[in-house]
Amino acid sequence: MQFSKTVQQWRYWPKVEFSIKVAILLALIWSIYQQLFANNSVEEIAHFYQSPLSTKSIVLLVAAMVLMPINWLLEALKWQTLVKAAEPLQLKQALKAVLSGVTLSLLTPNRIGEYGGRIAFLSNPTGINQLVRTFLCGLAQLTITFLFGIIGLAMVSPLLSEFSPAQLNIIWLAAIAGCMLILLAFVYVNKLKTLPRLLGKFSPKLSNYLLHLKHINRHELLTVLGLGSLRYLVYSCQYALLLQAFGIELNYADTWAMVSVLFLLQTLIPSIAAFEIAIRGNLALFLLSSYSANTLSLMSAVLILWTINLMVPALIGYIIVWNRRFTKL
Repeated sequence: MQFSKTVQQWRYWPKVEFSIKVAILLALIWSIYQQLFANNSVEEIAHFYQSPLSTKSIVLLVAAMVLMPINWLLEALKWQTLVKAAEPLQLKQALKAVLSGVTLSLLTPNRIGEYGGRIAFLSNPTGINQLVRTFLCGLAQLTITFLFGIIGLAMVSPLLSEFSPAQLNIIWLAAIAGCMLILLAFVYVNKLKTLPRLLGKFSPKLSNYLLHLKHINRHELLTVLGLGSLRYLVYSCQYALLLQAFGIELNYADTWAMVSVLFLLQTLIPSIAAFEIAIRGNLALFLLSSYSANTLSLMSAVLILWTINLMVPALIGYIIVWNRRFTKL
C-alpha cells in the first residue's frame, strides 16, 4: 500500500512494522498448530505408521512434492496474465505476491486474505482495474472447480445412489448444460452491460468495478481458464499420488471424479483456517470411505496434501513478507 509521507517519516513506524510482522508470524504458527496438533491428527498418524514406508510410497510422496512448485507457478502465471495489462509484472514478482497471499490466506476465513497479499505487491494496489483483475483470477479457478466438480458429480452419482438409465441421462444432460452455462458466463463476463447499469441504482461503487470488465479481452479469459485447468489437473494428480502412497488404490477415472467432487464441496462449504484439515478430512471420509475403511490413510493423504500445498508455501511466503518493507508495498 502507498503510505503517506507522514506515516513513513513517523519515528515509531519501524517498531510498528516489526510488531505487525511478529503478529503475522504468531498468527501463522497458531494456525499451523491448530491444524496439525490441536486435534491429535499428527500423533495418531505417526503412531499408525511406526514402520517405514515402502519404496513405492516414498516415490509417490516425492512426486507429489515435486508438483507443488508447478502448482504455484501456474497460479502466479495465471495472475500475471490478467494483471500485466493493468500493470507490468515479472513472473518472479507475481510468484512472490502469490506466496505472500498464501501466508495471509491461512489467517483469514475462506482465505480472503490471499487477495490482500497479492495486491500489496502492485504499485497501485487500490487501482480498480488491478482489483477487478485480481478478483477475476480467483473467479477463473472457481469456474474450473465448478466445471470439473459438476462432471465429477455426474460420474459418481451411480455410486452414491441407484439411478435408472433414463435418470442418468438426465443427470448428464443437466451436468453438460450447467457446465456450458458456467463456461459461457465466464468467457463473456466482459460483455456485461446491463448489470452495471442496474447495480448503479443501488451501489454506484460496485457498478464502477463491473464496468472495468469490458477492458478484459476474451483471449485473456481463455488463457487463464487454460492455466487454471492445468493447475487443477496438477492438484488432482497430487491427491491421486498421495492416496496411492497411503494404500488407497482407485482407478484413474474414479479418483478424478471423487477428487473433483471433493474440491467442489470444499469450495462450497465456508471454512475457518483453524478447522480446514478437519473439514477436508471429513469430506474425504464421506466420499472415499466406500473405497477404503482405513480412516488414518485417508486423513494422512489430506494432511500431507495440506502440508505440501499450503503450509510450506505459507512459510516461504512469510519469509517474503518479513523481508519486504511495508512502506514499499
